[in-house]
Amino acid sequence: MTPGNEDLRCRCGKHSATFRVGKKKQKANWTIWIQEGIAKPRPKTTRSEKQKAWEAVSALCYGSYSAPKPRAAPAEQEVGRDLRNPKRQHYDDTDRIRLFMLVG
Repeated sequence: MTPGNEDLRCRCGKHSATFRVGKKKQKANWTIWIQEGIAKPRPKTTRSEKQKAWEAVSALCYGSYSAPKPRAAPAEQEVGRDLRNPKRQHYDDTDRIRLFMLVG
């Protein structure tokens, strides 16, 4: 364990944070764990800095933790039928008249 990245634990012992080293393109972060009853701990949230992880652990212990508000999803764009089916052929009147004259 890297010095300074030891596990964080609250005073009641039900909330903790562990440091996870990033692999390849992933960034290193702190995973906050919560234990309810006798079941094994489950991850609650993550933080990128040690100080913010400790604040989240202590807020969970005091019961004042509130999850961050999710960002609004981007508006969906309308897709026309022509973009959905690009192989569809469009004939104008001159092509129909020319075909009719050849056949008839």
